Amino acid sequence: MSDNSLAEAISVYIAKRWEARLEKLEKDFDKTRKTMVEGSVELAEFNISCETELQREAQKYEPNAWLADAAGRAKQISMVTHALKYSHTDAKGSSVLASADEPVEHAGKWLSSASLSEPAVDVVGNAAALDVAGLLQLQDVHGKTLVSYISENNAASLASFANSSEQVQTWLEGFRLALVDVGLSSHKLAKQIYFPVDNGQYHLLGPLFSSSVAYAVHQKIIDKRFSDEAKAAREARKNQTYWHRPTEDFFNLAVQKFGGTKPQNVSQLNTQRKGQIFLFPAMPPRWKSQSKPPASTLAFIRSFERSAAQTLRFLVRYLKNRVNATSTVSIRDMRAQLVDQLIDCFVQQAALIQMREDWSGWSDSASLTNSEKYWLDPHNPDEQFQQNRELGDWQKDIASLFARWLNRKLRKGGLNVDDGEFSEWHSLMDGKLRELERDIGGWA
Repeated sequence: MSDNSLAEAISVYIAKRWEARLEKLEKDFDKTRKTMVEGSVELAEFNISCETELQREAQKYEPNAWLADAAGRAKQISMVTHALKYSHTDAKGSSVLASADEPVEHAGKWLSSASLSEPAVDVVGNAAALDVAGLLQLQDVHGKTLVSYISENNAASLASFANSSEQVQTWLEGFRLALVDVGLSSHKLAKQIYFPVDNGQYHLLGPLFSSSVAYAVHQKIIDKRFSDEAKAAREARKNQTYWHRPTEDFFNLAVQKFGGTKPQNVSQLNTQRKGQIFLFPAMPPRWKSQSKPPASTLAFIRSFERSAAQTLRFLVRYLKNRVNATSTVSIRDMRAQLVDQLIDCFVQQAALIQMREDWSGWSDSASLTNSEKYWLDPHNPDEQFQQNRELGDWQKDIASLFARWLNRKLRKGGLNVDDGEFSEWHSLMDGKLRELERDIGGWA
């Protein structure tokens, strides 16, 4: 049944090739006739020559004659899964047809042509012989191609068109030339790796581009983007209605072009893809700091200093420039505004930790004072912890922590500050913490 269905497919394919050729000839003939005088001897002679040429061309498209010619031209093309011309369109070396049946050690571990159960077969070589490639890619009712039968030395589907078994064998040998290169070779324009072995010798490795993998990836992306199912799924998402299939998107894709304005100079599948292949992003992952609670007082202060650095620098510079100036309302207001910004930053840094309910109880293992634990770990599930937090006066200790820190930074910046400034910063921070305590019902 497979042989008969493939033979029928071959017969239909040749008939379509003849129809296309006949249509072109008739168009050319009609174009020439328009330049001649109706009823003239010249036109009559031209019509006779046209009939002669049509008969000659029809003989070429008899199945036996066409197959014989195709078998002779098969050596002008190569059926491949890995094509050399993706490295350079002028490279003249060998390409490779990798069989899906060949065992590969890493199959299933990494994406390669071995990952494809039925890799698409590409065609490289003389574009004028692509009709031969079309013949070899014909399928029977089971989806098995003529090229697969030929690789198995099975020419039963060709036998009905031949005059003898010798002719069938000749065709088989001719078509087989499209499957393998007689002599493997590389080229100066191809990618080459000289791999050293023993005794000063080397292997010449020729990495080849897998056109089959590129085609499979391209088809998958095109289906996910532009198929009727994909369009319907996106429309359903837009309208916020149910659809049985999820939408699938590919982000940060790049497009690489092969062959420029003449993709046919690379391969047949490259022509079908209009010279395009899709590239997935292979960038290294962006570093993302792990979010975790501070292990110590110093860790919290350092994270706060990073966020408050710009405001602190401005405050130090502003006060240093006015050390000898007379204290005015504007100076005092600006100083108060900058200190308020530092206090807000201090509180906001704590809030990033306080809001993490999933961290509740984290302070049990941290190097913090009790007051710092009460402040930064308000969701601690321990009942005794919550009672101590409710009854304690921990806000004063946190205010002292901030006041000491600010005085230390101001002294480091060359400013002379003492207990008077400490009391001012302490009072401001203590008031802020108690205000927040009231606003959020006891959760600072």
